[in-house]
Amino acid sequence: MLNVDYRSLVSRADLVYESPAEASVEGTPIGNGRMGTTVWTTPDSVRFQINRCDVFATDKYHAGHQWGTQDYCGACGQFTISTTGEPFRDRQTFRQHLSVYDAEALVAGDGLRVSCFVSSLRDILVIEIDDQRTQPQLLRVSLSMWRDPEVQTALQLAPEREIETGTHTASYQFSRLGAQLLLLQKFREQRVFTDREYVCSSAMAMNLVDVDEDQLEIDVADERARSFALPGGGKTTILLSSSAALEENADVLGDAAALLDDTPDRSYAALRDEHTTWWHKLWSRTFIHLTSDDGFADFLERLYTLHIYYMAATSRGRFPPGGTGLLFQTRGDLFHLGAQYWIWIVEMGYYPMFAADMLDLTDPWFDMYVRQLPDCRTAAGQRWGVADGAFFPETAPFGGPVVLPEKAAEEFRNYLLGVAPKSSLSDETRALCQYESQLFVTTKSTKGRGDV
Repeated sequence: MLNVDYRSLVSRADLVYESPAEASVEGTPIGNGRMGTTVWTTPDSVRFQINRCDVFATDKYHAGHQWGTQDYCGACGQFTISTTGEPFRDRQTFRQHLSVYDAEALVAGDGLRVSCFVSSLRDILVIEIDDQRTQPQLLRVSLSMWRDPEVQTALQLAPEREIETGTHTASYQFSRLGAQLLLLQKFREQRVFTDREYVCSSAMAMNLVDVDEDQLEIDVADERARSFALPGGGKTTILLSSSAALEENADVLGDAAALLDDTPDRSYAALRDEHTTWWHKLWSRTFIHLTSDDGFADFLERLYTLHIYYMAATSRGRFPPGGTGLLFQTRGDLFHLGAQYWIWIVEMGYYPMFAADMLDLTDPWFDMYVRQLPDCRTAAGQRWGVADGAFFPETAPFGGPVVLPEKAAEEFRNYLLGVAPKSSLSDETRALCQYESQLFVTTKSTKGRGDV
């Protein structure tokens, strides 16, 4: 019925930079729905931060405050390709291009090109470095983190109460397996008022394709980074995988390494072919084409296309992306609004998917709330005495509302229903109400406002 040139149509939304982005968050985003990164530059490097939708420093039973120092999520680590000289400084030779149709990013500088994509079929960032400088110079590829190797925090209800409610530990370690450089990250938290322990692990594995491992030596610049040095000249392919789990005994490091080992043809061209096949099929499912004399309709069309791209690049995993930053944050893992999901913010991204015939991209959103349903039903009974209903907080952790111990539930219900004042809440109950948003906002101190 219609003969549509999808490449030409979708490519109208491409992002083309004729000079380097001034801030990292202004780089070009790539992802496969589970794993994503922004690609940005400094004068001497191309940089990435590997983010996932299933990495959380805490769960809903976290002992600290909402928006506290442990309320973060998403990031596995950072990856950098650096060189001597400053090939990405000169505006005359610089170009950065995001192909929306192919979901592929290109950064070109003075004699140095870096092409990359996050495979649509595998949790692998695929990178090709093409060094055509007349005098090739040393290249360095690095995995790094932004915190100390182990950070441990004793948590308490409030400084004046001196009630310890648990210890939160964020740790990571580097290792090497042949030509692979690996980074394992783990979050662990003990709690006083529950018998549960929270554990979340993530891993990254970086492999230099067709590079003799005997020629690679790890450079330990400092405790937060590990690097391989490479001679410049010609093309080098790099594969960077990631994995994550919320289970104690999960071997995320082995999973990340296996992703690289189990990839049969690791050439950039072969991986790109299977990657773009998925994206081209996506773009053939639906389209709009708008134009107007003043260009405003054309602009709206490009926004539509970019929105489809962002959702396909961030919403194919176990959890939906957060409402701020999606899978494209660049400055560590601390979100401006914390790690909890804000329904109103997140749902805005999903509304257009219904009209665009992209219902499969809403699966992570719906699946998360379906998993929360049993606890939402329990919360409705605990907090309001509702026997047949479910309470979905507007803002809540990925696991939904907290299921309170019987005594705390009774105290909180009496307060919500106006049976007892806020001062009747025990220290133990307040400690359980620090993190999940509705509990935190309802029970936080109201000094100077009366006991309401």
